[in-house]
Amino acid sequence: MLQGGKGGFEPKPEAQGTAQKTEELKIPPIVRTDKDARAAWKVVTEWLAKRDMLDGADTYSLAIMCRQWARYVALMKFIDEHGETYEVSGRHGVQQKTRPEAVQLNDLERRMRSSFTEHGLTPMARVRLRAPKQTDLFEELSKALS
Repeated sequence: MLQGGKGGFEPKPEAQGTAQKTEELKIPPIVRTDKDARAAWKVVTEWLAKRDMLDGADTYSLAIMCRQWARYVALMKFIDEHGETYEVSGRHGVQQKTRPEAVQLNDLERRMRSSFTEHGLTPMARVRLRAPKQTDLFEELSKALS
């Protein structure tokens, strides 16, 4: 939640340090227009809210991730129907070419893995989120060694 101030927008005091509920988080327009993106939004925001990891500041990065998911679904449907390659006949005979959609899908998968990691949606990302801070770890080690 943001409020106007002299220097621009600042978090409202009651919103600092608390995760938001899914009902409080408005669905951005780029998610509203696609049913697969809306479905992804619902699943991801509910999952994050249950784990107290949902924050209004993440709205647009979550929206981008949900749009990526919708594009992923569309590209997978196309590839399932048409395959990853096509044949071209030329002076060198028949050749197999990779469909541009398959290249787009590979690139999108890489970007989605990055988005999933940013939001704590992979096993390693969750381990990192639960890991003790380095200063805490060093304090514990120094106490144990003294």
